[in-house]
Amino acid sequence: MAENAAAQLERELSALASRAPPDHVHHELHRQSDGSYHYEDSRFTARIAPDGSVTLEDQPVVQSALPIPIMGTFDLNDVVEKYVLGKTLHAPQKRRFLEDTAGLRTQLTDRDRERSFAVGRVRLLVELERIVSDPTASPERKRSSVFELWDGCASDEDGARGQHVIEAFVRERMPRNGALGYSDVELAALNARRASSRSFDPYVQDVPTAATAGTAG
Repeated sequence: MAENAAAQLERELSALASRAPPDHVHHELHRQSDGSYHYEDSRFTARIAPDGSVTLEDQPVVQSALPIPIMGTFDLNDVVEKYVLGKTLHAPQKRRFLEDTAGLRTQLTDRDRERSFAVGRVRLLVELERIVSDPTASPERKRSSVFELWDGCASDEDGARGQHVIEAFVRERMPRNGALGYSDVELAALNARRASSRSFDPYVQDVPTAATAGTAG
């Protein structure tokens, strides 16, 4: 199971890498070797991280145009706005940059999220396999541990996806009529003490939503 999960992870990560964004999606915005993007002009620099987060930094108010310190560009308005009035410099230009790169940043965020889920999915499957393969645990203890792992998933979309992974694992490795299968009485007892808003009913396979499609197999 662990080997199969690792192989599937490799395939999923390769597929995600093949969907890499283009190298140039904005004027002078360039992709770096670490997957980030860099932009620079005379007013500010920007770095879009591989996860889609962005950092903006103002260029120095005084910039040396020649190797002589007293030579350079000096914008008194910038000095007054930044250090006297406390205003954000170049707000319209920064806003335009963020608007122009919104699509790229969303794509990067989505891809990073899928990559994180693919890695988390493998770890989850490895832990599930460890639980059911533990020779020292009783079948009841194994079923309880799997339920606790399911019930401990976050109450957000990613948590629901994790629960679908666990439910699929139960159907495959802990079938209803098998030695590790949950009885209806046991499921009712577990659901009575669950924290999750979803019911633990792994033998009823939900039709995955767009957000969970392809994650429970």
